[in-house]
Amino acid sequence: ARGRSEAARKKSARDLELLSFAHKLKHAGFWEKAMQLVETLWSAKFEMDPALLTVAIETCEKEWQQALLLLSEALRRGQGAERDSYQAVIRACRQSQVWAWPLWLLREMRLGGPSPGTDLSTEVLDTLAESAPWEQTIGLFASLGELGPSSVADARRGAAIRGCSRVGELLQALVVFERMKVPQPRTCAAMIEAYGLAG
Repeated sequence: ARGRSEAARKKSARDLELLSFAHKLKHAGFWEKAMQLVETLWSAKFEMDPALLTVAIETCEKEWQQALLLLSEALRRGQGAERDSYQAVIRACRQSQVWAWPLWLLREMRLGGPSPGTDLSTEVLDTLAESAPWEQTIGLFASLGELGPSSVADARRGAAIRGCSRVGELLQALVVFERMKVPQPRTCAAMIEAYGLAG
């Protein structure tokens, strides 16, 4: 028992040292070195702290493909990933205006990963409503299904309506609006805006 305790203590100290180094790479913006660090640890079959993976992914915030690659490889290796790792990839994709992957990651989190929660789901949907083509926003219904609690489903519908109203797609906005039981004020304002744009 004493030997196991000492080994655990050394591992904890090593994890903290590696995490500190990963944070330094992040602050310096050295995403390639962060990837190399993770790949080296994987090659050595090192049991990695999930927080270290998250920091490495965050370092790739302007390189969405590399961020996605790190997360995908971690899952392929059966390592698993914490919610923050998914969130970091989603934000990297959003920065590059890549919309399909955030939707897919939300769905994967619902199916077997850490719960995205209302805040992350709504964050992605709001970004879609503001920036993505309205067809992709409407596509949420087909690609995601229900996101869980009714509050999240309403947020999803509200995002779809705002996405449609932004480009004057009144009919599509109306179809979604009619599915809402108790529309939020923000959603009602979006419908009024859609009517205004339609003239």
